[in-house]
Amino acid sequence: MRRNFEDVLPDVEPPQPGDFVQLDILEAYGLTQDELAQRLDVSRKTISELVNKHRALSMDMALRLARYTETSVELWINLQTMYDLWVAKHSKNAAKIEKLRTASSYGETIIASGSG
Repeated sequence: MRRNFEDVLPDVEPPQPGDFVQLDILEAYGLTQDELAQRLDVSRKTISELVNKHRALSMDMALRLARYTETSVELWINLQTMYDLWVAKHSKNAAKIEKLRTASSYGETIIASGSG
């Protein structure tokens, strides 16, 4: 059975990448936002917005954090994706989305393309 990202969503709001930046980088290594910004070659405002949940993690920032922390870029992207999906599943539009009819209910078959 194939699992979707939705299958592993937690019941409570998952942490944003900025939470990991705050706890696992800034606090763990005693760095200021300015020091981390210099190390990542970004503005302090960029770090502040990420840590304070005013900015989503960009692909560029995922690359920078992966390089700095010697982790995978997929780790950082997946953290953001899990958070974004959780927010969408708990938004006011979620109930309306659940009521949308599927393609098969219209007698249509969807074949995924681009896989080969």
